[in-house]
Amino acid sequence: MAVAIISALLLLLASSLIAAASKDPPLYAFVKLSKRELVGVGDSLQAIIYVANTAPIPREMAPMALTRDLYPNNYVVTSIDSEWFVNGVLHETSTFTVGLSVTRHEPTATYTTTSSPPLFAGRWDPIVLPGEINGVLYFGWIVGPGEPSGRYMLKYTVHGIFNQAETVDLIAFTQFKATVSG
Repeated sequence: MAVAIISALLLLLASSLIAAASKDPPLYAFVKLSKRELVGVGDSLQAIIYVANTAPIPREMAPMALTRDLYPNNYVVTSIDSEWFVNGVLHETSTFTVGLSVTRHEPTATYTTTSSPPLFAGRWDPIVLPGEINGVLYFGWIVGPGEPSGRYMLKYTVHGIFNQAETVDLIAFTQFKATVSG
């Protein structure tokens, strides 16, 4: 009888672990804008793309996991694709890539980001630990001559690696209105 109960418990535990492993990672992305309406050439807004990691914080971990890049259940952003739609029509696409290099000085590490385009190099915080909400990329936009007026809808696809193993893409949307006169 005891063997049957233990076998049933092991089977239940194994099926729970399989179900947990097949669930979507506990991550989501969102965008915050400095304002929702632009008026005229030269007006500007700032945007920050955030990633939230709601994975559980490990109770115990190896000493090497004290650095952000080795921490269990982390999410490391590798690139962000952006699509800008104006009045429902695709207007512009771009990809922001990040290179993360790690220099170890035990027991700490130094992180350096490089970027394409290069002007975004210092605007990344690509590692998101469990329990964190990080602004992973920030940028600004200035209305230039010839920009279309209308409702702008922005779609960002954040590409990254979860728990040093699983490729995960997160999608975030936001919108604003631009009235260009001149």
